[in-house]
Amino acid sequence: MRRNHPLTCPKKPAPATGRSLLLAASLLAVALSLPFSAALDVTLDQPFQQSLITLPHAACTTLFHRNGRQGCGTPSSDSIQGALLSWDEMGTGVPPYTEKGSGEALDFIAVFPDGVADLEKIASLEASYGDEDGDGWCRMVGVLVVNATTDGMENSYYSSPMASFPQGQNTPSADVTYDDGDYKWNKKGDGLFYKDRGSIPTAIVTDRDISTYLLEISRQQASNLKASAETSELPLVSANMNFYMGGADINSKTCLTWTDDGELRPKCLPLGGNSLWATAGSRADPDAEDPRDVVMLAVNIDGPSQYQDLTPAANSAAGNILAGLMAARAIGELPDGELDDLQRQVAFGFFQGEKYGYIGSRAFFADTVYPGFACREGSEFAQDDAKAVERGFSTCLYPMRPSTGFRALGQIYSVISVDQVAFPEEEGVLYAHKDGLTDVGEIAAEILVALTNATTVTDAGVGSAPPSPVSSLARISGNGEGEAGGAVLSGYSTAFSDDYYGSHLDSALHRKVDMESIAAAATVAARAAIALAYYDGDSDDASDDAAEYATKLLPDISAEDEMLLTLSQCLFYDGNCDYLKGHVATEDSNEKYRTKMIQTMGGDKNLDTPPNFNVGVYGGYLGQARIYHDNGKSKSIYGSYKGDNVEKASDFDVIVRLSFLETSLLGILNDFLGRGSDGMDTPTECKSTSDCLNVSYCASSGDYAVCAGSDTKECVCSRARWHPALDPDLEPLQDQGTFLLRAMEEGDGGGDGLGPIYTEPYWSAEIGVSVFRASSSFMGTYVLVAGALFLAFNIMIALKLKARLTKEVLF
Repeated sequence: MRRNHPLTCPKKPAPATGRSLLLAASLLAVALSLPFSAALDVTLDQPFQQSLITLPHAACTTLFHRNGRQGCGTPSSDSIQGALLSWDEMGTGVPPYTEKGSGEALDFIAVFPDGVADLEKIASLEASYGDEDGDGWCRMVGVLVVNATTDGMENSYYSSPMASFPQGQNTPSADVTYDDGDYKWNKKGDGLFYKDRGSIPTAIVTDRDISTYLLEISRQQASNLKASAETSELPLVSANMNFYMGGADINSKTCLTWTDDGELRPKCLPLGGNSLWATAGSRADPDAEDPRDVVMLAVNIDGPSQYQDLTPAANSAAGNILAGLMAARAIGELPDGELDDLQRQVAFGFFQGEKYGYIGSRAFFADTVYPGFACREGSEFAQDDAKAVERGFSTCLYPMRPSTGFRALGQIYSVISVDQVAFPEEEGVLYAHKDGLTDVGEIAAEILVALTNATTVTDAGVGSAPPSPVSSLARISGNGEGEAGGAVLSGYSTAFSDDYYGSHLDSALHRKVDMESIAAAATVAARAAIALAYYDGDSDDASDDAAEYATKLLPDISAEDEMLLTLSQCLFYDGNCDYLKGHVATEDSNEKYRTKMIQTMGGDKNLDTPPNFNVGVYGGYLGQARIYHDNGKSKSIYGSYKGDNVEKASDFDVIVRLSFLETSLLGILNDFLGRGSDGMDTPTECKSTSDCLNVSYCASSGDYAVCAGSDTKECVCSRARWHPALDPDLEPLQDQGTFLLRAMEEGDGGGDGLGPIYTEPYWSAEIGVSVFRASSSFMGTYVLVAGALFLAFNIMIALKLKARLTKEVLF
């Protein structure tokens, strides 16, 4: 016996044929006056017609990982079609008016306002209508989320699509998070992001007018179908979705090792890109036998989101980047000599791919000290200064490392991370989270608390670090026993206070950024880095003494600081701002000078407006460092190189295309940190690094000058580098875009066999969403009959006209 259903679904309407569409166009004026056109108040006529043929949207994409897949997609390469019906009408449980169960079930696409499209509601509809035959009347084949967000929105009804244990329990990244991430940091997280929804394509529409239309029409259609079975003859507004992203049983290993006719032909690329790291003070001496330990201020530069092209990440990335940059600027205003006299070197890490298994920080820490990088014998070359990625340091061709400058750094003493300070839990309060493992983590948290000034910094009291480069370091160091650690400075206390974490709603467009909080976080983070570099541990008051020293050294950063406001405009609102574009143009000129090749730093597009902080992919011209080999006999491009015919360093160039964000950060860090050298009162102006060859004020310890700046470009001392952000369990192979997947027992180069190894499948060029009005069988017949009558009428008029003209001897 059938159970009650929320609505009576008619037989699936037939798509409009080419013939009926042509006749329908000819009869537009007549059709508008037909009785059935009045059944729906809104139509696909102008101004919506052009917009909805190719619907502007962001897709929920599929991602593969070591153990499977997550995200959305269509079950095959065939597109799916379905009538647009609102989720709430479909889920009301109203019994049908008519017992219709015969015929083919109506395929429908559930339309959700963006604030309610959570795991519980989507799963409920899938349970009712998601089977192969649906419920006998209706079958849900897709989800379309529309923008219903308003200014000043209340967040009490929203849930985060991320897991309640971010990168922890029951996520692909659990094994690379210390203690498997057993603390519930994201209490409103429902885990939708991690679900495998490969049979249910999902997309979001952000245009407000189109969203309003789609939401209204989906509600009308569902309501009309409830009210009367005769609506089966209505031409339903429907959508076509094509989001095929691979078969059901594919994981990262499957897609990376895919072969055709015995040749390796991967069907995906790893997530990643390039991280940026920099030092304050004179560059690390490459010949130093006992380099100073390092205190690193580290932030993530990517945000999590289930919609790849809609990752504003205002609180989870943009605010962190802004605080990190302003801290670098504050420290960069100190003389190099003063920074060089500290017990430890201050460094900065802006890590890519942190929300997907700490890709950037794991790769960097694995190469520096845990366990440290080893180049294959015979694969390391020191290039001439003009060609070197980093002067004074060699390039390793296998495993591929564009520069080995990171080896000049000392041991990582401590890491300070900044997290979610743009929309703090409480005004005027920041929180310190110690790693819960190491003595230095305890010291770092004590110093953060001791730096309380106009803004209060309080110990969060959790006893473990939230997911961040700190937790990444604690996991990868000391064979997982937390040999190194640090503390996190955040805007939340015992759990994330931002309900939009990992959502497209983590945006500055609908809520006010707390610039006082960001300025305070930048001030505290900068002082904490200096204090930890100064800290001697000789007394019980050593933490307070270090905090006092740093406070006297660095002034408060004002929320009205001009640079802070400029960067905030770029990172929160306009990723195409002139300031970022200026830095990218400078770095592009520098790279063209180094390689003598035509390539574009900054990728093919800017950071978008509003900015998008989604992680990229690593492969080919998409962020991968490649070897351009020219020995005078042949020219080739490799992802790495094991061959024996590289006779000298002049045989090859290292080429790369950093993303727009990565490129701009490289330039900004050089600009902020490279001005402390003696004799730099009047910097030399430049157009590219070629104008800085004779600069003498960067001569100490092998320093050299590079061109940096946005509007005004000047020769500054080189301080920033880029480092491949690729899961340490992968290594580029010789053919660019192909990778070696290490087994756990191999572990060379830092791979421990535990990384999630996130990958993204190659997309079809035909992927997308379109909206159309599907014609019913009645409408098709009606249009054909009406067209035939119209044709007969025109023939009759033509015959009469011919007879009249013949009579007048005009024919």
